[in-house]
Amino acid sequence: MSIKQYATKTAGTLWRLDIKIGGKTITRRGFKTQLEAKKEERRLRNEADFGVNLTGPKMKLSDYLDFWMGIGNSRDWSENQANRVSQLMSPIRDDIGHVKLENIRHSDIVKLRSILREKWADRTVKHAEVQLKAALEDAVKNKLIATSPLAGFETVSMRNAELKEIEVFEPSEQIKLIEGARDYSAKTDARWFAIIFLALNSGLRKGELFALQWKHLNLEDELLHVRQSLEFPPGKPCGVLKRPKTKAGLRTVELSFNACAELARYKLATQELFLKFRKKLSPDDFVFFSDEFGPLPKDALRSRWETIQKANMLPVRPCHTLWHTRECDDCHGYGYKKLTREIRSYKPDGDFEYLRSSLQRAKARC
Repeated sequence: MSIKQYATKTAGTLWRLDIKIGGKTITRRGFKTQLEAKKEERRLRNEADFGVNLTGPKMKLSDYLDFWMGIGNSRDWSENQANRVSQLMSPIRDDIGHVKLENIRHSDIVKLRSILREKWADRTVKHAEVQLKAALEDAVKNKLIATSPLAGFETVSMRNAELKEIEVFEPSEQIKLIEGARDYSAKTDARWFAIIFLALNSGLRKGELFALQWKHLNLEDELLHVRQSLEFPPGKPCGVLKRPKTKAGLRTVELSFNACAELARYKLATQELFLKFRKKLSPDDFVFFSDEFGPLPKDALRSRWETIQKANMLPVRPCHTLWHTRECDDCHGYGYKKLTREIRSYKPDGDFEYLRSSLQRAKARC
C-alpha cells in the first residue's frame, strides 16, 4: 500500500492511494489530504473483508434501484405495493441517481428532502426516505457495499410535521360547481357533468368512477355497488381493472332520489349515443367511457375539471376534493337521506342548528 502526492494543473496538489487486495492493485485518486486517503484505504480493506467485489464496475444508485425493485430484495410485495414504491423512488432516481452507491452522503438526502417537500407532504417524503434506507441496507446484504451510507440517518420527523387542512367545497361552491359542469357538458357531452355530479354525491374516488359499469348501479333501489377500481401503472396511460385494496373498499353506497334521476337521464343519453354507432348498451359497459367505448384514459378528466372550476371562479382544486367533500358531509350529517330521517324524528332538546347546517351541505349535492 502506498499513498503519494501528485500535481494537477487545476486542483493543485492531491493525494493518490495504491492498495493491493486479492492479488490486484486498486488505485484511488483525488484526495485533498493524506488523512482522506488513509480513510479510503481502511474503507476498502473493510469492504474486501466483507466480500465486496472492489475490482468490478461501481453501481450507480439508479441502476441499483432498478436491480433492487426486481430481484434485489426478498419482500413479498403485491403489485400495488411495488408500484407505490416505484413511484416513491422515481424522483430519487432523477435527482441523485447518477451518484455511486458508496458515494451517497447524508447531505445528499437532506438536499433531496427539500426538493421532495415542494410537491409532497412530509409523510410521503418520510415514506420515500424509509424505502431508500431499506434499499441501501439490502445493498449491504447483497455485498455491493460493506456498510449502508445512510446508517444512522434520521428520516423526516412527523412530530413537527405541518398539518394541512383538508380542502372541501362549501355548499355555495358545490352549487356553482354543479351548474358549471352542467353548462360545460351542454357544450360538449353529458359524461363530464355526470362524472362530477356522481363523485360529489357518492364519494367515489377517481379510479372507482372510471371502473364503474352499469351492472354496479341499481337505480330502482337507489344503490351503487363498488366492486372494482381502475389503476394506472407508472408511465402507462391505460388502466387495469383491480379489486379494491381492502375489504372496506367493497361497499354499497346509498344514492339520493335526485342523483338516481340524473343518472337515469344520463343513461338514456348514453343509450341514444350507442345506437348512433349501432351498439347496444349492456350491463358490462362502462358508465364513463372513452371515445372508443372502453375505460377512460388516465388524464381524461384533468383539463376539463380545471376548465370547469376556472370558468366558475372557483379555486382550482384536485379531483379528490370531491371525495373529501362527501366524506366531510357524511361526518357532519351521515348523508342526505339519513339526515332527513333524523330531522323528522327531531326532539326539542336536540341540536337543531347542527342538523340544519348539515342538511344544507348534503342537499347542495342533490
